[in-house]
Parts: sequence; structure tokens; C-alpha cells
Amino acid sequence: PDQIKLYRFAANIELFLQAMEHANEKNTLWLRRFQMIMMGMIFAAAGLMIIWHYAWIIRPLETLRDGVKTISQGRFGVQIDTDQISEFAQVNKGFNQMSSRLKTLYTDLEGQVARQTQDLARQNRDLTLLYQTTRDLHQTFTPQQAAEEFLKRTLPAVSAEAGSIRLWDNERKRTDIVASIGLPDDSDEPDTAPDTTALKHAVFPISYQEEELGVLNLYFSDDLKPDNNDNELLRTLSGQLGVSIVN
Repeated sequence: PDQIKLYRFAANIELFLQAMEHANEKNTLWLRRFQMIMMGMIFAAAGLMIIWHYAWIIRPLETLRDGVKTISQGRFGVQIDTDQISEFAQVNKGFNQMSSRLKTLYTDLEGQVARQTQDLARQNRDLTLLYQTTRDLHQTFTPQQAAEEFLKRTLPAVSAEAGSIRLWDNERKRTDIVASIGLPDDSDEPDTAPDTTALKHAVFPISYQEEELGVLNLYFSDDLKPDNNDNELLRTLSGQLGVSIVN
């Protein structure tokens, strides 16, 4: 080519290079803008992660820690929020149940001690009554004397208003009252099955080695109905009375 064509070719190369530089500058600008956007998204994501981490994990743990601290100070029954993600909601629910239980136990501690003391006193009373009654019944008594001594000792112990003992008469095929306390002299008690128990009238069998010897009738007021412990004690005492009568 001649010189003119060479100048034109060089000019075209220069224009091409300028176009490439302009395109590179434009692409570099967009790349920087994209990098800035990415950095902004990274910072935003990090901030959101910190906020979510605090809201979902740190804050529930702090709430649980405050609840434990409150209980350690003796303030039982504190409740914490259970409106959390399912895992922490289950933990908080269990904490609330534990807190309520501790409050119930602490509040009722005095009552529990009183009930235990009452139970121990009852057991001591039952053992003392059983020992003294058994000791006295095995002295030399007639059946009538044994029945009278039995009623004198038993009625006050179980807070019975009145009582009587009927013994079986083999010759006349009937039961007769041999001792009574608190009943009119002309009272005629109905024959009642030994295992029958009513509200005011409690009946206990007097037997020895499966042989029925008679019945013990006790009368209680409406608010002094014997409980299961009293019934068991009276059955045991009636059995001891049966041994004494046979002897």
C-alpha cells in the first residue's frame, strides 16, 4: 500500500483502540458499581443475621437466664414468654411448668409438714392404743369386763359418740349386748351384718380364727365419720378383743 493508505489504516487502528478503551472504562465502571452493590448486600445480610441471631437465640436465652436468676432469688412461679421459635418455646414451656411446680411445693411446704406431722401423730396414737388395749385385754377379765374396758379405751381414741358390743349366745342362738357407752339403757340395736358400714353407724366383726363371736357397733356424728385408717385400726382391735374373749 502507499503512504496514504498506511495513514488511513493507522488512523483506523487508533480509532479502534480508543473505542476499546472507552468500552473498557464503561465495563470497569459497571463492575465497580456491582462490587459496591455486592458489598452493600453483604453488610446488610450481616446486619440482618446479627439482628435475627439476637432475636431468635440471644434474647430467648437471656429471658431464660433472667427466669433462672429470679427463681434462684426465691421468687417462684415466674413465667416467661413462650412465643418463640418451636425449640425455645418448648424449653420455655418446660421452664414455666417447673416454676409453677416449685411455687406450689414451696407454698404448700408448711401444709405438707403439717400433714406429715399429723400422720406421724396418728400412727403414734394408733400404735399406743393398740399396745395398751392388747396389754389390758390379756389380763384376767370376764367377756363383759373385757368388752367394757375395750369401749372405755376405744371410743375416745376414735372420737365415737357411743358404742356397744354384742356377743353371740350359742344356747339362745342370738346376740346380746354385753357392754355399751352413750346409749340409752332400753335401746334395742338392730342386728346388723358385720361388714355393713353406714354414715353414722359403723359395725366391726369380733372373731377368732374365722369364728364369729359378736359385733362392735360405733356411732359417729356427721362430721366425724371414720376414715380408712380408723377402720383398719378398729378391725385390728376387734380381732384382739376376740382373742381376749376366747381366752
